[in-house]
Amino acid sequence: MTGLVREAGNGKVLVHLARGEPVELSLDEIDEMKESDVSVMPEDLYRTWSPQALRDLFAYLQSDAALPQ
Repeated sequence: MTGLVREAGNGKVLVHLARGEPVELSLDEIDEMKESDVSVMPEDLYRTWSPQALRDLFAYLQSDAALPQ
């Protein structure tokens, strides 16, 4: 299973899968957890974006809206 760990504690882990759906797992169900060496974003995806779209992305990432809730 591959996803982003959103919460961990009380013997459980909440993982959001690539499709966005959340899955809650008990630590008893997990054999191994490891951080990926690569991004979940497809390689070179940014090359398909316009210069304005890239500027918009970086502006968003630097804004308060991008901060975790």
